Amino acid sequence: MAPPVSSFWPTAWESTWSDLALVYDAENRLSHTTRTERQSRHRARYFYDAFSRRIAKRVEEAHWSNRQDITKDQPARTSAATTFFVWDGDTLAQELGHDETVTYLYEPDSFVPLARISSPTCRQASAVYLPRIAQWDLPATRHDVELQAAIAQEQADIEAHHVSAWQGIQAAADGAAAHDRITHYHCDHLGTPRELTDAQGNVVWSGRYKAWGRLLYVEGEIEQPLRFQGQYEDQETGLFYNRYRYYDSDVARYVTQDPVGLLGGLNSYQYAPNPILWIDPLGLAKNAKNCPKNPICNACTGRDPASEARNWQGPHNYPYLGQDIYTNVVVKKGTVLFTLYPHGPAPGNYFSKADAVLANGEARKFNDAVQVAHADNSKHKGVRPMRTKLHVYVLKEDTCMAEGISRNNPNFGPGGAQQLFLENRDKKNLFDTGKIISLKK
Repeated sequence: MAPPVSSFWPTAWESTWSDLALVYDAENRLSHTTRTERQSRHRARYFYDAFSRRIAKRVEEAHWSNRQDITKDQPARTSAATTFFVWDGDTLAQELGHDETVTYLYEPDSFVPLARISSPTCRQASAVYLPRIAQWDLPATRHDVELQAAIAQEQADIEAHHVSAWQGIQAAADGAAAHDRITHYHCDHLGTPRELTDAQGNVVWSGRYKAWGRLLYVEGEIEQPLRFQGQYEDQETGLFYNRYRYYDSDVARYVTQDPVGLLGGLNSYQYAPNPILWIDPLGLAKNAKNCPKNPICNACTGRDPASEARNWQGPHNYPYLGQDIYTNVVVKKGTVLFTLYPHGPAPGNYFSKADAVLANGEARKFNDAVQVAHADNSKHKGVRPMRTKLHVYVLKEDTCMAEGISRNNPNFGPGGAQQLFLENRDKKNLFDTGKIISLKK
């Protein structure tokens, strides 16, 4: 089966015509790219480890003169470069290029860069970690014994050369460290690099961005590829590698869907609601910087579902004459919620979390724990039979809900279970899993 391919025309390039083709592997990771302009072509190959961290890329460039035809003539000039990447968990620790090694330091437990250390001793060392990466593209040769032997010998010779070079570099490491160049990041409130300064305080790189991360203006003597937190810009495509996905700053969205589909929201390509308060270092889940301290990004700002939940109980709401105590809480995106089934076309307003279900696994016990009226405990006209099933939902967004413990309607059971009340206007935040769970009778 041929790998999936997508194409689009980015607007970032100065050329008046550009085509970018993207090819993905079976894990939906970007594996090959080809960018074609009027007089040049860039081909790139990307490699990943078992954790889907990008560990290497190889970029091949070909250029044609103005008098040549790119579709017919051989290029006038070609070049190729391989870059290796070293990771510390989910943060990029080093990139090893042809001429230098760059080490990145970050603020504790974050993706905000603090310093950049450039070391010139890299040329032979970079390939020590992955000496056989070039062979990953070779076709199967298991039936050609002679070719297999030749490849194995070549690999052994290359590896021996790399190990020897690496040992020499290690021996000279102390002296080489004196030539390291340390520069310091100056970032904005979101952790986006704005400037780099050297030990004397001179600005060696500065950048101005458009709202969604595209560099509008760059000045400096060094390359600085870090963008929004967790992002690394690839010059060959203009896309930002964002750990699990690639981000296009020109259209302010990812080029592939959210891996969890609609569980991530209705817009599965969205980066964030806005570029002022939100970040997404892994390309998986947006989060608001400084929440919940910042009221703008607190889901309960200006909301009071607890008041509505209390109004559904009390002396004027027979048969639920007792009134429970509720407080407003933000229930996180991805939380699994359970509600009694069957219900109407839309679910009701009361939900429970998994711990309440596990603690009260039998149908009667669960109904009693949440103090719900049914035909077995109430003579109220029109009360429904006791429900023995639960409908499973998942929250698609952080949602303000009222949280309380069922206690004050003991005529329907001893209570004691936590309940969450959801306002009608927030039912749009529910993702229906389609799962119906039967409780023991």
